[in-house]
Amino acid sequence: MTINPFIPIPVMAVICVLLLACKRKGIWPYIRQIVMVLLIFAINLRIMVPNDEMKVTTYEMKANVIFVIDDTISMVANDMGDGQTRLDAVKSDCSYIIDNMVGARFAVIDFHNISNIMCPFNDDVTFIKSIINSIRPLEEWAARGTDISVCKKNLLTELKSAEDNGAYTVVFFISDGEDNKCEEDYGFRELAQYIDDGAVLGYGTAKGGEMYVNSYYDDEDTEPTPITTYDYSMGAYMNAISKMDEENLKDIAKDLGVEYVYMDNTSKLDSLIDHVLDNIEVGEQQKVEAGKDDTYYYFVIALLVMVLVECFFTKKQLSERKV
Repeated sequence: MTINPFIPIPVMAVICVLLLACKRKGIWPYIRQIVMVLLIFAINLRIMVPNDEMKVTTYEMKANVIFVIDDTISMVANDMGDGQTRLDAVKSDCSYIIDNMVGARFAVIDFHNISNIMCPFNDDVTFIKSIINSIRPLEEWAARGTDISVCKKNLLTELKSAEDNGAYTVVFFISDGEDNKCEEDYGFRELAQYIDDGAVLGYGTAKGGEMYVNSYYDDEDTEPTPITTYDYSMGAYMNAISKMDEENLKDIAKDLGVEYVYMDNTSKLDSLIDHVLDNIEVGEQQKVEAGKDDTYYYFVIALLVMVLVECFFTKKQLSERKV
């Protein structure tokens, strides 16, 4: 049982005391007054009780899901259709995966100049989504190029943590493949032994897209500004273009022992998710309380009855005075 007062309890308590201070003449009228004041106090408490019929069933999935997300500046290139950025599409697709794997444990790793474990394994899907939605690239002045392999150490850390848990481990490596620092060998092959399933998800187009960014100090309504680069052949600054590199992504997929999927539609995730669900163990179901019932209206009904009773006695007293 919980309470959710309409008016703060101390304020209502003062109001009720004032109502009782206006004492009516006669013992029975005053008793009725007390009952009505107590009903008003009870209505305000808004007592709520659990509803067994509103409980939902949840399942514990024996799965560890790791998102490795590229958040370099190239991920804000707007070549995902309708002016959508690569990173916007990534956030939407990650949310879709999470919604279809509720009950699993999720971890989030990002990488740009450096790599961060943004969230170790956690089964709170709302929290995981908020972490992913908070991802944004570095300021242009702080970005120092892309080295896809920079995330390897953190990925290994989370994979070993997943191994301790003993559940089915799934990795979604998410990037546009653009890399201008790493050598040809990414060194991901040693990680494949810890991975049961997953995919490298590729975002962007070969044609590429322009990159528009906001400063951390800009308001949300501020129009993003384009990233520019000096074109010596034109003798002028031009909007920079970022093109995805599928070959890099395919190489990473081969090293990790998972498939590569070009992401131009969220529906491409369905077969990946189905394959994972077919291979994981689902734990015992749990009943989770999903709602509570209000009870204040019962006290409202009782108060209305008391008001009718009071009207009856008032009318009776007026009749007696006329006689």
